Amino acid sequence: MQTESKLPLKGINYLMDSDNNKVAVQIDLEMYGELWQEFLDRLIIEFRKDEESDSFDDFLKELEEEGLLDE
Repeated sequence: MQTESKLPLKGINYLMDSDNNKVAVQIDLEMYGELWQEFLDRLIIEFRKDEESDSFDDFLKELEEEGLLDE
């Protein structure tokens, strides 16, 4: 794989396949770490939006039953 040399953003590199298609991106986390974390958090939220969730009270009860909650 090769990297594309002309890029609009410093710290962003695209990995290209043999047909010159972008197949991956390399991100300088020192430059864009906070932005990347925000993107990843939102992606996880979107991915999990249809998952069933427990109430906070059920969560506390489970912690108590497992002895993980100080009284």
